[in-house]
Amino acid sequence: MTKETQVITFLLLPHDVLCNILSHCDVKTLGRLSCVCRQLNRLMSEECIWVNRSKKLLVTNQKAHSFRERSFQLLSSKEKYKVSLNWRKSKYKELGLISQHTKYMPWIQLEADKLWYSKGSNIFCYTRKPRGRLQHKPLLVLRGHVDDVCHFVCRDGIVYSGSRYGTVCGWHADNGKLLFRSHLSHFSDINSVDAWNNIIVSGSKDGTVKTWNVQKGLLVLRSTLQIRDRVWSLTVTPIDRYEHRDYLVFPPSPDIAVHAGRFATQLREGVAMPPHLSEEDALVYHRQDDIYLDIQRLDLWGA
Repeated sequence: MTKETQVITFLLLPHDVLCNILSHCDVKTLGRLSCVCRQLNRLMSEECIWVNRSKKLLVTNQKAHSFRERSFQLLSSKEKYKVSLNWRKSKYKELGLISQHTKYMPWIQLEADKLWYSKGSNIFCYTRKPRGRLQHKPLLVLRGHVDDVCHFVCRDGIVYSGSRYGTVCGWHADNGKLLFRSHLSHFSDINSVDAWNNIIVSGSKDGTVKTWNVQKGLLVLRSTLQIRDRVWSLTVTPIDRYEHRDYLVFPPSPDIAVHAGRFATQLREGVAMPPHLSEEDALVYHRQDDIYLDIQRLDLWGA
């Protein structure tokens, strides 16, 4: 029996049997088999051969909804393994997308079909293209700030942003129309903004967190929370994502920011605080109406 006959006999096996055999081969063997003939090359792209190998990949899992909704395309199991292998072996191609000459650090938000990018006092929106590229000219340019944009976020079709010296702006994400602008909302830089269900929350270097509503194109202040130190970041989370109680349990993974200071959870209605932590700590969960404010500030005393 010749080698050619052996190959033909192997390919005459049922499809599921072939996939089962190939799923037990190592990657080098699969690579060599893909060079034998076109039929084997096509067979190497079957999901069943690579699915078990790609389940535990950290670089390209695409399992979480937050990752999937901002992915330009969903990768096959074979592509996931290839990306992960290149990552481990430090194989990559460097591609310059946007040139940045402004000294201020830009902020970036990625969506499935768009890339939002702040540069100085403007926010640019670029259309994403295959192979990680962007459209040469921006789709939208959001203008309204006089100073550098410190932070922005796109929520439910609206772009909310905060700049140096306390200005808050909002635009339509589809057409770039300016919806509102409020000067001197804070007395210092706005380091973080977030929004949910017409509630806008801003955290500033002046040590305050403020909640706002938009009424007839104007930003109306609802409440002010004194944090006693500079606010670096905050997140708005609806209460229905947690248990329906008046308290919130301690964050499950506090080690991720231990270097920034100690942690505590403190609510206006009820307090849930681990016994080994004090009120001087760096993370505060504050309940207000139908949201939790996840606020992070710098601990100058314990850092």
